[in-house]
Amino acid sequence: MHARVRKNQGTLFIMAMSALRQGASGGIGKFILFGFLVLAAGGLVFTDVGGFFRGGVGSMNVAKIGDDTISIYDFDRTARTTLNQINMSADQAYQMGYINQILQNEVRSLILANAAKDSGLQLSRSKVANEIRDLIKPMADQQGISIEEMLDQILNAQRISERQLVDDMNKQLSIDILSYGLKGAFTQPSEVLADDMAEFFSQTRDIEYVLVKYEDFAKEVAEPTEDDLNAQYQATKERFAIPEKRKIKLITLNLADIEATTEVTEEEIRSEYDNNIELFSHPETRQIEQAIIEDKEQAQKVFDLVNTGTELKKAVNDVLGNTTSYIPANEVDESNLLDELADALFEAEEGPIEPVKTVLGYHVMILDVVEPYVDVFEDVKDDIRKEILEVRVADARFELANSLDDLLAGGASPEEVKEQLSVDVIDVAPFSLNGVTADNTPVLSDLAEDRASIISEAFELYEGESSQVLQLANDKMGAVYLSSITPKSYQALDDVAETVKQEWINDQKRQLATEYVANALTELKDAAEPTLSLLEKQVEQAVALSRSVAPQAPVTPQALDDIFQKSVGEVFSFDAKEGLVIASVKDYKFGDIGEELKASISTRLDTELENEGFTLYIDEQQSKYNAIINQRLLEQTYAPTR
Repeated sequence: MHARVRKNQGTLFIMAMSALRQGASGGIGKFILFGFLVLAAGGLVFTDVGGFFRGGVGSMNVAKIGDDTISIYDFDRTARTTLNQINMSADQAYQMGYINQILQNEVRSLILANAAKDSGLQLSRSKVANEIRDLIKPMADQQGISIEEMLDQILNAQRISERQLVDDMNKQLSIDILSYGLKGAFTQPSEVLADDMAEFFSQTRDIEYVLVKYEDFAKEVAEPTEDDLNAQYQATKERFAIPEKRKIKLITLNLADIEATTEVTEEEIRSEYDNNIELFSHPETRQIEQAIIEDKEQAQKVFDLVNTGTELKKAVNDVLGNTTSYIPANEVDESNLLDELADALFEAEEGPIEPVKTVLGYHVMILDVVEPYVDVFEDVKDDIRKEILEVRVADARFELANSLDDLLAGGASPEEVKEQLSVDVIDVAPFSLNGVTADNTPVLSDLAEDRASIISEAFELYEGESSQVLQLANDKMGAVYLSSITPKSYQALDDVAETVKQEWINDQKRQLATEYVANALTELKDAAEPTLSLLEKQVEQAVALSRSVAPQAPVTPQALDDIFQKSVGEVFSFDAKEGLVIASVKDYKFGDIGEELKASISTRLDTELENEGFTLYIDEQQSKYNAIINQRLLEQTYAPTR
């Protein structure tokens, strides 16, 4: 077996949301985490950026921030949870840039966590714990359970400890406080700037344009040669990559079976009882119900009433008009009583005791004596059985875990392990780093809680190596055995020839269109009157283009910015979905600038200024903590394959 350094699995942490809660104190706002708690109670598991494998950016890390890293496995859980909420596949998200956005958010959160820590923005554990309890209480009340039961539900859903929850909440609160303070620290824009911006956004432009379609050049493209196709294939080869795949055998052991098969006999229970009889013996105890009254005569009146059968609390109220001096029954010990009381109590018989004077006043007491006794065997045998069973099950689990670990450490195969231990061995089809087979079928779907950690283990093993014993969900433990590795490969050119051919043809059409547009622009700029009619193509109109309204095709949002930077009569080009566009600005106008528009612009400027300042801060911190993104690993994991 190959020796290797194993990394502890990062704990599942919390992606907490940050929203201000009503009522700030001390200049720092409190923050709502209720939404997170609801999600946690519902069983959704999120990954906080605080859970990392330590070390440098390796092949399995997508980012490194200072001394912390974000593993591909932790990030994948976060990404897929996010994408599931918007019903989007991973490859779609990658193509649209969402995967990178999610990672940037993770990196930003970690940067802020480090910055908050370095700035001393850490709250006390007790304060955060109290905040959590306050937020949980309405949820507990709604379900009709205690705060403790509600907290247990949340912790079980998150599979974390109460301490970890407090730590992660503390981290997120610190981030929120820092973020809120930063965003509120920037100067508000002037009214003049708001007016200028309102005028800026009220402007519209009219253009005329000629659409040069790529398809118009299809007839000019010759059939590609073998050299052309091979060159195209080599240039785009990564698009046809077949990711490395790993085939594993999953060894699982059901710990619940141990308890079901463990027996405790009546004789064993009786022996435990007889040998530890002192544990079931109870000494004499004394309980007193009392009232402490300052006035001797009043104390005597209370005693007289009690001595004739009146309840003490009622007697106190009848004599004093209130029950403030009444103390309910409680067990007492001679060692913690005033000497006067100890002498009276431990010499008295059961029932009312004449008033006893101490420094506190006059004590009117009712004594209840519980004689020494021993628990009856029949009453405690179930408890004894349970305790014996718990010890045996714990010992058996420990022994099984050791046996499994010893077998694996000795190089035993899954089949050899099965011969000696009652385990299940599951053959898992070869899968890539993102946990899918060659036909994009997810593996280990029935082991959702353990899926990510199993895949993580699989990609850290050598061929023929077994992992250490893993604690699995549903009261199971197990291990991963790596059967084989299929290295990364590429689809053969013959298999993707049609795709490569079409891409080559498309590139040729784009090249011809680009050359045509370049020549056309030169011709127009050299003309005495550069009008698009000179191109002898159909001229279209696009009027009232606005910065605040999405344009109609073929004008794209990207092109819109360029259009508003051009002068009237200037000819230029921009990309469109179907081809290239040659355009010229014909006119521009300014719309009405009302108070509503000015107010909207002013609000927008406030936000933009805050965000810009916040972004600059993040950029500065990113440089400080030397944040590095493993873009290649993202591409390998999420880019669509053909």
